[in-house]
Amino acid sequence: MLQSAPCQQVVVVGNSRLQHEIQERLKEIEPKLDLIARGEHVEEAVMEELRTTYEIAQTWE
Repeated sequence: MLQSAPCQQVVVVGNSRLQHEIQERLKEIEPKLDLIARGEHVEEAVMEELRTTYEIAQTWE
């Protein structure tokens, strides 16, 4: 799933189960996005997860 880690490039292969899991995870992190939108502090690990999830989701559009 993840390729070229030093370049931070994400490559997603068609896997409907993975796509479903990520979509469900996006629903769980919505409250964290609200915190970010309000300018509140969010842990670095959460920010990294959000960035990675966003990049993966972008490949499906």
